[in-house]
Amino acid sequence: MVVLQDKPAGPKTKVGVAFPDAKANGNGYFPEKYFNFGRSFDSNLLWLGTVKYSITANMTESNTLPKPLADFIAAQNEFNTDAFVKTFADNATVHDEGGDYRGSAEIKRWNETTNEKYKTKMEAIAFVQSGGESILTIMMSGTFPGSPLPAKFHFVLKEGKIASLRIV
Repeated sequence: MVVLQDKPAGPKTKVGVAFPDAKANGNGYFPEKYFNFGRSFDSNLLWLGTVKYSITANMTESNTLPKPLADFIAAQNEFNTDAFVKTFADNATVHDEGGDYRGSAEIKRWNETTNEKYKTKMEAIAFVQSGGESILTIMMSGTFPGSPLPAKFHFVLKEGKIASLRIV
């Protein structure tokens, strides 16, 4: 288990180095392989809280992530919109880039549009469960400015499906 600090480090934190006040029972490092491009990110984006699982290259294995999240990443990385949509409940909601998408048809159009525009590939780098949310930090790469970049995906899971997703 990796535990990071209880509050953001400050306005800017150089990634790939230790957070200054990481707890004693964790090392406070992000794996260098994900952050070796030497950019600084807003520490609020990278703040993860208590990480339930170790940060590994194999986070999408079924024994590490809840199945809907592992399937979500696999479908996205294969650009398989039908499989992607099947990870969501029929009445699910998605909030991304200021837009809201409700139901399977809108989520399908959103995924097709973003796949065409950004060709996003995903790799899970951290997973947190907080209250009723599953927060997955993903390293995204694609044809968007600044690629690759980390982002937090806030999921609510119900009955083995994604009921809501908010990307920040």
